[in-house]
Amino acid sequence: MLFLCCLLPGFGRAQEGYFVSVPEALQQPQAVRQLNIVNRKLTRLPPEVEQLSQMTHFRFHNGQLLSLPPQIRGWQRLTHLEVPLCHLGTLPPEVGVLKQLRSINLSGNALTALPAEMADLPALEELLLENNQLDTVPDVVCRLMGLRVLTLGGNYLDALPDCLPALFNLHTLSAGGNHIKELPQDIGRMRSLQRLDMFNNELGSLPAGLWQLKALQRLDLGKNRLDTLPPQVAQLEGLQFLFLSQNFLKTVPVGLSKIPRLYALYLAENQLTALPDELGLCPYLHTLDVSYNRLTTVPKAARTLRNLERLDLRGNPIPEAEVAALRKARPKLRVIWQDADEEAPEE
Repeated sequence: MLFLCCLLPGFGRAQEGYFVSVPEALQQPQAVRQLNIVNRKLTRLPPEVEQLSQMTHFRFHNGQLLSLPPQIRGWQRLTHLEVPLCHLGTLPPEVGVLKQLRSINLSGNALTALPAEMADLPALEELLLENNQLDTVPDVVCRLMGLRVLTLGGNYLDALPDCLPALFNLHTLSAGGNHIKELPQDIGRMRSLQRLDMFNNELGSLPAGLWQLKALQRLDLGKNRLDTLPPQVAQLEGLQFLFLSQNFLKTVPVGLSKIPRLYALYLAENQLTALPDELGLCPYLHTLDVSYNRLTTVPKAARTLRNLERLDLRGNPIPEAEVAALRKARPKLRVIWQDADEEAPEE
C-alpha cells in the first residue's frame, strides 16, 4: 500500500506541503507550506487564499496575474513572496502585515510604486524590483533597514535617492540599465556593500565616497560615460572584479596595481593606447580584457602577470608577430586575438 501511494501523482508533494494549484491548495489549506502556481492563465487569486495561514513560500512565475488580493493578510507565516514576470501594477498595503517576510521578488512586472506599509517588514532582507516601471526609488525602500540585496535594474530611474546609503546592511545593489547620472555622495557609508552594479547608465563621474567601500568585491561601471578613473580606486582593497568596458577612458591609473585581490579587469571598448607597466604587479589577476581599444603593442603587463590565464586583445592594431611571440613565450596563456579564439568571460 505504501508503495502504491508513493506512485500516485502529487502524493509526495502534498505530503510535504507542496502544491501547484489554488484549487488543490484550498482543499487542504492548513497543509500548504509552499504554493508554486503553474497556471499561467490565472489573472486573480480568490479571496479564499486567506485560509493558507501556514504557507511560507508563494511563487507565481511568468503568468497573467494582475494583482494580489488584500486577503494575503492571512499569510502570517510567509517568508518568501515571488511573483516575477507577471502583470502586477500595484502591491496591496496588506503586505505590510506579513512580518516574517525575508524575500520579495517582483521583478518583471509593471510597478510604478510600493505601499508605504512595507516599512513594517523588519525581517525583509531581499527586494528584487528589476524590470518594472519605476521612475523613482520608492521612499519606503530607505526604511527597510534590514535589506541585504536590492535590485533596481531595467527601470526608468535617473537618480538614486540620497537616503539610500542609510541601508548599512546592504551587500548587493544592482541598478544597471537605467538613466542614472550620478551616485549618492554619501555612498561611502554603505560599509557592508560587496557588489555594486551600475552597468548601462549615464555616469560621467564618481563620488569620492565610492573609494571608501573597503568590502566591495565586484564593481560594474561598464557602458557609462566615464573618461577618467581616479587613482583612489586603489583604496578598494577587497575588489576582485572590475568592469569598465564601453566607456571613454584614455588611460587607467597606476593605482590599479595596488588592489591586492584583483582577479578580473574588463577594459574593452574604451580609447586606451597603453596600459601602465605597473599593472604587471597584480599578483592574482587572472583575466584581462582590453579588446577594441587603440593599443599598438602587446602590454608589458601581459608578459609579467604570473597568474594571468586569459588575455583578450581583439580589435587592437597590434602586429600579429607580437601576438605570436607572446603565445610562444607564454604557451599556457589563453590569448584571444580573433573571434575564433573567444571563450566566455569569467564571472
